[in-house]
Amino acid sequence: AYNCLIHFYKRKISLSMMAMLNVAKCLDSSSIIPTDVRFVFNNEIGSEIRKEVKAHKFVLALASNVFEKELYPVLKEFYGTLKEKDEIKIVDASQEAFQIMIYFIYNKHMDWSKFDISYLSSLYYLSDYYDILDLKVKVLSSISDQKVSKEDVLGVANLAEVHNLFPPFSEAIYDVAVLCLKSEFGGSFEAVVDFFSETEPTETNAVILHKIMARMKALKCKNCKQISCLDGKGLTSDNFVPGARVTWVEGKGHSMIDRLIATQGEPAKAFLASLIDGTTCGKLTLKPNYYKYKCY
Repeated sequence: AYNCLIHFYKRKISLSMMAMLNVAKCLDSSSIIPTDVRFVFNNEIGSEIRKEVKAHKFVLALASNVFEKELYPVLKEFYGTLKEKDEIKIVDASQEAFQIMIYFIYNKHMDWSKFDISYLSSLYYLSDYYDILDLKVKVLSSISDQKVSKEDVLGVANLAEVHNLFPPFSEAIYDVAVLCLKSEFGGSFEAVVDFFSETEPTETNAVILHKIMARMKALKCKNCKQISCLDGKGLTSDNFVPGARVTWVEGKGHSMIDRLIATQGEPAKAFLASLIDGTTCGKLTLKPNYYKYKCY
């Protein structure tokens, strides 16, 4: 009986995974399963092209309680005068962002690296409005992968302030800005203050500076795990951080080095590391003029 139960759950899991893989095909033009709801968007000024997004009510209702209530308003006394709809007008989101949300619900593969912070902010708004937790998590993880230049820091921080009603999203954007400034100015508070002294002295900019300075004191580098980032610093036994990414000093270190694993010897004079090709290599020279931290 125990073995039968195991096989039953394995089959359930297998079927669930199969369903997740196949649901993406429902949006393909070759699919014989017809869509039964259409979301329409305001035309761009001067354009006669009607933008729309098509989907299946049942799939959306499974992904979001908000969609369930909107598409299947059985209890009208609780949910107002909504009627079962085949066409819904969307006025607070772009067709492009809404389509990406639908693709996510349908488990379609997407290249998230092409979405900038501004675009991700639209997706986070939709994930919050439609209460899609998995999409929220994906957006936040994509935010942490963003790289910005010091010239864009103020604009990014302003975007964080615009979205301060969404604390997790706002804080994630601030973290990206802080990591940029730490890398650019080596964690120097004075340099960051000097940088902001060249910006317009507005109330918003003052708030931004205050929040950034507070985060610089608390936010650790994701690579070297230090508040004062080790980016560009030579590798030693004292600052050795397992798992951190490092690079070689041309002409001395191993050119394929990727991440640190562990020191070797007592006292430590060598170390073990993983290489870019996935293999490991030991007895690497533990000297600051051979390897340095690569945090950005």
